[in-house]
Amino acid sequence: MRLAPPDPERKPRAPLAKPQITASWPKVLPPNGEETRSKAAEDKWSDVEINLARARCVHLFKSLDAVTLPETPIKEGACGDPAPVRLISVGTNPAVKLSPAPIVNCQMVAALHDWVEKDLQPLARKHFRSPIVAINVMSSYSCRNTYGRSKGRLSEHGRANALDIRGFVTKKGVEPELLAHWGPTKREVTAARRIAAEKAAERKAQRLAEAKRRIEARRQAQVARLQKAETAPSLAMLGSTGSALYQTIVNDDKDEVQAASFNASKLGGPKPPSQAPLPEFKTEVTPTAAPAVRAPVNTRYARFLRDAHTSACAIFGTVLGPEANRAHSNHFHVDMAERDHGNYCR
Repeated sequence: MRLAPPDPERKPRAPLAKPQITASWPKVLPPNGEETRSKAAEDKWSDVEINLARARCVHLFKSLDAVTLPETPIKEGACGDPAPVRLISVGTNPAVKLSPAPIVNCQMVAALHDWVEKDLQPLARKHFRSPIVAINVMSSYSCRNTYGRSKGRLSEHGRANALDIRGFVTKKGVEPELLAHWGPTKREVTAARRIAAEKAAERKAQRLAEAKRRIEARRQAQVARLQKAETAPSLAMLGSTGSALYQTIVNDDKDEVQAASFNASKLGGPKPPSQAPLPEFKTEVTPTAAPAVRAPVNTRYARFLRDAHTSACAIFGTVLGPEANRAHSNHFHVDMAERDHGNYCR
């Protein structure tokens, strides 16, 4: 087969150009503008909200002796405050420094000022003969749920509306702290008494078991002695010669010796061992009192902290201390949460 010669006027096709791939390729749809603007608005306080909150702070601070530094409005989802402040100190003569300086809202500043001036300072002078000069802070603003749980309601710490206090410092250097000086809580005293009662019952049972063991050993020993006495030849005196009487019997060329029987009681002697009653032993053990459990420490430190807790309950919406639960064994939690049925104090 012959092939046709190539057409000299026909030119080969040029290869197709490859598409240029750039950083902007491939194209994607732009985000929804309304949705973006809505989310941004949720994470930002409006000017009206900020101005109203700051005006409220100015009004509250007119009658307070407090040193504060304004903070940038905080908005983290449901957390934050439009006019938070960093609280440096409250009160005067002396001023009470908060360390480290907490971030709180202005309502908390006012409540802390009243608590320090009206209650804490008189209590410190009463118990320590010295005013408070510092409050040791454990925690203030923190965007989290109650007790740091992943689920649940928002903590007042997330609203800059709460403060956790570890302890206090007086001008003389006395430092009452919750963990060191509160003393045993009611639940700890109850638990200690229960444990002490259980241990006392266990010791009583052990003593009773040991007493029964000793009594049984003594009874067995007594029985053994009585049995031995019954099987031994009687050596009772039967004649004026004072010799024991024996009867020899010849039986199939074997000698058997039998002790003569007699009624020893008729001779004024003791009853035979077989008729003597076994001694009686008491098996009861006199119970001993359970060891005393030490009561809450009655020191000036403990009295001050407990009085401080009681006084706080009249000012703050929530007051939690060592008696509330183990999570608060080392600090006071105070906040200004609004409650329908009065303050919550534990």
